Amino acid sequence: MTTTANDLPDGWFSPGDVAAYASLYEQVPVRSRVAELGVWQGRSLCSVAHLILARNLQVHAVDTFRGTPGELDIVHDCDGKLRQRFEANLARFGISNHVVVHVGSTARVAQDMAAGSFDLIFIDADHSYEAVFADITAWLPKVKAGGVLCGHDYNRPGHGHAGVKQAVDELIGSDKITVFPDSLIWAHWIR
Repeated sequence: MTTTANDLPDGWFSPGDVAAYASLYEQVPVRSRVAELGVWQGRSLCSVAHLILARNLQVHAVDTFRGTPGELDIVHDCDGKLRQRFEANLARFGISNHVVVHVGSTARVAQDMAAGSFDLIFIDADHSYEAVFADITAWLPKVKAGGVLCGHDYNRPGHGHAGVKQAVDELIGSDKITVFPDSLIWAHWIR
């Protein structure tokens, strides 16, 4: 099933982001464990639903479903039903049985995850420098050798996203990541 941007749930994933994310999912082994930190209404996961199904992936979706401080008006636009909208979108794209939902902060959920247990971890939660720094620090050890730590909003102008680039560059290094063309997705492969 090929989806178009019009079919996907609301969100900030551009067509270039969708293509970059799909290329990352195509590289993970069949029956892999992946995690997405910050899921909003599920646009990014639904964009790769066909790969989740074809590759029989187990996805761990981590979100507070309360929104990011300073952006709470966006959650109010969902009538306080953000988690329900997310789960309805998973069902609409047929991936509910492949997604384990973890309600809580990314830092708290990271404590429950074993080191080296994920093939791909995608960071797209709170975009403040402090939060991205904490997410990279907490989740990087959870990626297997040969896996990839990646995220969204690298080089996004405005809207308080400068912290993403700063944290990624400090902890990983701009020379050790790939930024996909026509996309805001960055990736760092674990050797």
